[in-house]
Amino acid sequence: MPVIDVFIFGDDNLHPTATGSRSEMSEMPPKTNRRFDNPYDTIASAGLRFLMEVVAWVAMPWWAWEVSGPISAILTLIILMAIPGVFSTVGDKRKVVVPTPGAVRVLIELGLFIAAIVGAWSAWSPYSGIGVAVIAVLGLIAGRRRVAWLLKGASLETGT
Repeated sequence: MPVIDVFIFGDDNLHPTATGSRSEMSEMPPKTNRRFDNPYDTIASAGLRFLMEVVAWVAMPWWAWEVSGPISAILTLIILMAIPGVFSTVGDKRKVVVPTPGAVRVLIELGLFIAAIVGAWSAWSPYSGIGVAVIAVLGLIAGRRRVAWLLKGASLETGT
């Protein structure tokens, strides 16, 4: 198989910077950065959750800046980024800094969703807040299996 076909169609056992024929590349060691898979998460739920985080990171500091200035905007952004980055549930994220029960993780994410909605409504317009609320509902629907798993105790080892 020509090298170009490998780059288009992919092959997990090939080194991404390899050149030469397929037989030469197949002798290289496999990639070490495996994708992290949570069986209860989907691309749609993860994507919508990330979109909500980004909206919260932009809208709430924007509103905080309008209300009380740049220091409060910076502090708001730090808090909104630090809390979900530090507190994670084992088995749900690749890197866990502070292990957190699943119910607490759900509360953190609901807090981010609320921050995104309130921030969009307050900083931009009520229509923005309504649009973000619709995205939040879609994110909750797409992530219902993950949320149920987190609320049950979030154990990948026991399969519950």
